[in-house]
Amino acid sequence: MSVFIGDVKAKKGKDNISADEIRLFFNKNKKPQKFSAKGNVKFTISLEHNSTYKGKSKELIYQLYNGNIILNGDAKIVKL
Repeated sequence: MSVFIGDVKAKKGKDNISADEIRLFFNKNKKPQKFSAKGNVKFTISLEHNSTYKGKSKELIYQLYNGNIILNGDAKIVKL
C-alpha cells in the first residue's frame, strides 16, 4: 500500500480525483487494484458510452479491477 497525504491529485486518462489523502492498494504482483480517497474529495470521471460525471464526497473508493466506484458521506454527483 502507498499513502499520499496533503493536496493529493490523481489522474487516469480523463478521470481526475483530488483529496486530502489517497491510499493505493496493490495485488501480490504489485499491480494497482483499488484506491481510496478521503477528505474533501472532488472528482470528474468518464464512464462507458462517453458519460462524464462530476461530484464530491467525503470518501471515494475506486476498484480498478472491476471499475466500481463507491461514494460515502455527503455524496453529490452530476452528469455533465
